[in-house]
Amino acid sequence: PPPPALVESHPSRGTRHIGVDGDGDGDGGGRPVFFPLAFPSRPTSRGDPRRRCESSASRNGLPPSRGTPHSHWDRIPRPEESMASRRGPRPAGTDGSDHQYRMVIESKYHKVSDTKKRMRTLIVLQAAYYACFFAWNCWIPMSEGKTPATVVSVMPIVGFLALVAGRRGVGAGSERTNKTALAAYILLSAVGFALAVMNAYVMQTMVHYAHSYAARFGTIMDAVFGLPQDLMQAFGQIIEGMLHASGMLLQGLGAYVAVTLWTMTGAQAKRS
Repeated sequence: PPPPALVESHPSRGTRHIGVDGDGDGDGGGRPVFFPLAFPSRPTSRGDPRRRCESSASRNGLPPSRGTPHSHWDRIPRPEESMASRRGPRPAGTDGSDHQYRMVIESKYHKVSDTKKRMRTLIVLQAAYYACFFAWNCWIPMSEGKTPATVVSVMPIVGFLALVAGRRGVGAGSERTNKTALAAYILLSAVGFALAVMNAYVMQTMVHYAHSYAARFGTIMDAVFGLPQDLMQAFGQIIEGMLHASGMLLQGLGAYVAVTLWTMTGAQAKRS
């Protein structure tokens, strides 16, 4: 006589009846037959349903469930395999069955976060630029016993106000963007860009080379440290050119990134 049908019971998937065809009814001659109809039922015993099926198989004289390639018990899916996440590796703290209810952050919020990170980086670079600008334009005149130029005091003041407004506008961490402070940062960055362009134009076209900071830097290094004057003058020209280029670049990039963040924030406010 054919072996009796087995029953697989699971707390969440109900009951599945598993039988073996051995009565010659024409459906395969002894191959396993699965009845996928599931009915809610309470588990009859504790433990893994695979183990319950294996114990039932051993009691009824069926082949062992593991290690044999012809065993149909190996095709019973494990609970963790049937509940895998459809979007990749399973998150920690879940069994994967809540993928339909899991929150997914939209791309626009990722863009806002990335823009804020870029702006914070630019603010740090701008602070470093203004420190180098102040040191370069104050150290040379003061070494000669002279008063620094007016632009030396105007540009750092504008830069300091821009940094304060930018830090306030971008916020700290996940803090909301302050559009008023962001607009002030955009205005002050534009002013700083204009001052950087004007300073570079005046120093390169309207100041004689003998009175430029690069030539005076070479003279000071020769008098104080005994270094070659021509070499130090060339090195001073490189420093001055880098200061001019970085000032215009950082101020322009800061204003551009701030305008981008301000536009994103306005679009989010309209959607909400």
